[in-house]
Amino acid sequence: MEHPIRLRLIVSLFLAGILLAGLALLLVRLAAPGGLEIILPAPTVAPSEIKVYVSGAVATRGVYTLRPGDRREDALRAAGGPSPDPTS
Repeated sequence: MEHPIRLRLIVSLFLAGILLAGLALLLVRLAAPGGLEIILPAPTVAPSEIKVYVSGAVATRGVYTLRPGDRREDALRAAGGPSPDPTS
């Protein structure tokens, strides 16, 4: 009966040793210079206007200025809406 308990103890100590060795390795790597570097992105400024080129079956093709958040419907409206002749 004593052998299974001894085997469990040996396996548990072995696994605990592996876990401690892994943690020690992680701490050494994090503490080493250059081991971990966090680079935050530079803040960006949202543009106050967006230029879009509208072409296809619209009344007037061209480049139009829209505001951030505008949708394609706004670009279509800026181009004068759909063309009366969609084949042109």
